[in-house]
Amino acid sequence: MALGRLFKIGLGLFNDKAEEIADQNSITELRQQIREAKSELDKTDRELTSIIAQRKLADNDVAAIESNIDKYEQQAIKQSEAGNKELALECAQEVMNLRDQLEVEKTRQSTFLEAETTMRSKVTECKSRIKHLDQELDLVKATESMQRAQKTTLSAVSGSNSKTKTALDSLERIKANQKRKAAELEAAAELAQDQDSMSSLDAKLAAANSPSSSESELERILNQSKR
Repeated sequence: MALGRLFKIGLGLFNDKAEEIADQNSITELRQQIREAKSELDKTDRELTSIIAQRKLADNDVAAIESNIDKYEQQAIKQSEAGNKELALECAQEVMNLRDQLEVEKTRQSTFLEAETTMRSKVTECKSRIKHLDQELDLVKATESMQRAQKTTLSAVSGSNSKTKTALDSLERIKANQKRKAAELEAAAELAQDQDSMSSLDAKLAAANSPSSSESELERILNQSKR
């Protein structure tokens, strides 16, 4: 029975240790995942910067083409009104060519803009998740430090309690020994007092039973004179 309980206790301690190691491994793995996510996020930021730059270039190209279209349209009208039909037709043809280019550039512009919008959203979401993970990891680390401090404190308190109990036990033994010695001294004093009382009583009895020396001497003198 005792062996079985001991085995269960040992197994429980082993499981606690195994869980602690597993938790530590999980924290280490989480840290690694956060580092990898941040590294990927840095790459995405650079890619997003490149896409934004290309979208801005596309914006400039679209704006330039639209400006040229407006310019050649105005020239087509002006040359037509001036009777320069051939030149007006050339301007109109240029406008047609520019409109084809504009269609291509606007498609390119839309592609970059859509990619930029999507990546901005993903980057924002990813940054938010990483920030949340960082906060959770900081909380776990803070809790772990707090629990480690509690464990150390409880261990110190337990040790202190054990030492205090030992000191109290020693004090109780000292007090018990002092009480025993006091009782022994008291008993010895009583015996000595009894012995003194007996000696005094014997002396009184001896004195009462024997006449005084003067009376003895008087009796001797009187007896001698009668002779």
